Order: sequence, then C-alpha cells, then structure tokens
Amino acid sequence: MKPYFPARGQHGVRFVYEAGEHVRSVAVAGTFNSWDAAKHRMQRKENHTWELELKLPEGRHLYKIVVNDSEWILDPLNPNVSEDGQHNSSITVTEQGDVLIRTTGISEQTPGFLYEGFHALDSPEWIRKAVIYQLHIGAFTEGGFKGLAGKLDYLHQLGVNTLWIMPFQEIGLEKRIGSFGDPYAVRDYYSIDSGFGTPDELQALIAKTHEYGMRVIMDWVMNRGSVDHILTRSHPDYFTRRENGELYYEVPNRDYFAGLNFDNEEMRAYIIEAMTYWVTRFEFDGFRLDDSDITPMDFLAQIRQALLKVKADIALISQSYDEYHHLECCDLTYDGSLRLTIKDLAERKITRDEFVRIYHS
Repeated sequence: MKPYFPARGQHGVRFVYEAGEHVRSVAVAGTFNSWDAAKHRMQRKENHTWELELKLPEGRHLYKIVVNDSEWILDPLNPNVSEDGQHNSSITVTEQGDVLIRTTGISEQTPGFLYEGFHALDSPEWIRKAVIYQLHIGAFTEGGFKGLAGKLDYLHQLGVNTLWIMPFQEIGLEKRIGSFGDPYAVRDYYSIDSGFGTPDELQALIAKTHEYGMRVIMDWVMNRGSVDHILTRSHPDYFTRRENGELYYEVPNRDYFAGLNFDNEEMRAYIIEAMTYWVTRFEFDGFRLDDSDITPMDFLAQIRQALLKVKADIALISQSYDEYHHLECCDLTYDGSLRLTIKDLAERKITRDEFVRIYHS
C-alpha cells in the first residue's frame, strides 16, 4: 500500500504528487495560501514525481492539487476529504509539526488526536442551545431595521432564538460588481448603510429582539475591507500591497477587496476597537467571523480576550473547519455540509445509519 501524503518532511510539510508525462506544472493551493495556485509550485523529481515542502502553522488545512494551472483535484495520496461539501483534501498539523490524516470518522471509540489530547473552550450556555436564522436585511424585508423588528414575532414562532445578521455597513464603490455590490466589501467598519436605517433604529431592533429572549449575532468581515476603504489613504500600512504600492487581496478574483496586513499591530488594535464598539453601543451578543480560516489564530485569540472584557457571554462563530480554533478563540465552526447531507438523505443517496455516522463525526 502506498504511504499517505502529505507527511512531515525535513523542512515542513511534504507534499507529493505522482503525475503522467502530460503534466507541465503542479501547485498546491489551499487555506494556507488563500487558494492562490501561483504561490506554491511543486518541483519535478525523477519518475514524473512532483514534490514540495511548506512550513505550515498548527491547525487544520484544506487544499487541492492544481495541475497545469487549470485542473483542481483532490490529492490522490490523501484519503481525507473535508466535510464541508467543497470536496477538498484535508490535513491537521500538530504543534510538533506532525501531519495527521483522518482515515476513519471521529467517534467516542475513535476520538482522534485532538479530542484525546485537548479540551474545547467553555462556551456560553445560550450558544449551545441556539437555533440560528441567517438573513440579509435587504433580501429579508423592504423595511430595513424597522421591517425586521416587525417580523420578530414570526421568527419567534418558528422557534428561532438567535439572529445572524449579514453585513449592513456601507459597501465600497470602487470596482463594485453589480448595482448593490458585495456586502462583505465593507468601506467603513463603523458605518451603517442608510438604506437600512439609523443607528437608533438598529439599537431599537436589538433591544426588541432581546425582549423576545433572542440573541443577535453580527456578521464580521475578517481579513479585508473594500479597495476604497476609508483607511486605505489615511493608514496605507494597514493593508496588503504589492511592490508597486497597489492594494490587493490574496484570494483570486476579488479585485474590489483590500487585504488586511496582520503584521501591523495598530491595525489589529483598530479592528478590536471597532468590534468592541458594536458590542457596547448596540449590545450584539456575538460575531460570525467570515473567512476566519485565513486569519492568524493569535489575532482571533486577541479578539476573544478583548471582547470577553466587555461581554462575559460573548460567542464567536468561525467560518472554518479548523478544530484548533476551539482551543483558544472560537465557540463554533460554520459547517456548510449539513444541508448537503440532509439533501443526500432525502434523495436516498445515503442511508439513515450513514447520516448518523457523518453527523456525529
């Protein structure tokens, strides 16, 4: 039987790909390099084998092999495929640099490395019992914050006890796609799109939500702002720039974004202050952290410690599949696979027993 790869190498994580003669180039693209296929190219060895060693931080990483700059495939030497419905290869790197590859589902009988050796964060009781309803105000109601306040009774009758409100801040204009733009291209972290209402109307909405015994989670855009964010001129070093000074975001095909420079401690402090503002001014109960799998984990831990000082039962939801986030910074991970698993069950593509096994793993 062939050995599993990736594996621990001399200088990091060693990736191996066995290719045919038609292959001209091979690269590795994943959460560790913002899915940039041009960033980490493998080197051709003897017998049509391609190899690469990368220094990867501890935690879980998703990736694909990119052949000839066009074909994105699962790693043939890695049997572990992510549960997120995106069909990516998956590895976990330990603090010691070892590479873990799951070959069986996680269960009480086979808990695996993380569940045997570590404990998750203590999370607030309310997030354990949360029935979360995600919505974008503009799509859900024509009445903005007031319109959503008028539908709280309907949502409460559905059994919802937590609202996850997608971004409602001002959206950047430069390089905008479509008339509305991408709601995650935020131009000012402190702003509110006037089309949804005023700060006082938002505060009234959250207060009324709390009267129903419901919680409110704010969707927070990690890693980036719009390319015309208000800070790109006043604090240019807060953002990632090419050698010629041009703003960029590492994820391909997102020219309307400007990536945040996480090496800048002042920028980190600014983001934490902005998040604290929304908790103290409006009484948000938590944040869903967009694309947190490409945010440095030490920054996520800084965010958590700062927010706990202003709200003891704050909850953070990570859009990531990295279990290490549970050890020091996040309460839940956003899992996109459940709806696909339910669909497979409804269409009889999987059995009830298979559904139970997948759900528990």
